[in-house]
Amino acid sequence: MNNGFLAPDAVTREVLREILDAALMEVEIDGDGDVLVREGIACHVLLPEPEHDRITLAAQYSFMDDVPHLARLDCANRINREYTLVRAAIDERGKLRFSYHLLLGGGVTARQIGLSVKRFCAICPQAIAEHAAGLLE
Repeated sequence: MNNGFLAPDAVTREVLREILDAALMEVEIDGDGDVLVREGIACHVLLPEPEHDRITLAAQYSFMDDVPHLARLDCANRINREYTLVRAAIDERGKLRFSYHLLLGGGVTARQIGLSVKRFCAICPQAIAEHAAGLLE
């Protein structure tokens, strides 16, 4: 594995899987062909096509059915006020979705990718414990 900079076109799903596996994370390619990491949470590691200009980390959680839409929005807003590294949003199905974008322009190292995924996977449960306790399934 190349420990130097990886050019954007060198970052593929298979390269991501290899990097994250080497970082001792539980990683697989899911049924949609996306990289899935299980590091305390289920984190999707996505390469947007055709742009291929970033790696997107995403995790989602379901609210309990009786949680009103306004309370869901308030939860996401509280998380966004406190956590600047991740973005919390309510998707069209009313789920809490976390995301982070690692830009590939100029290159990225395998170490940056591994550390970013580990940090993202640590922030989401912490944000949930602080701002969504009792709201999620």
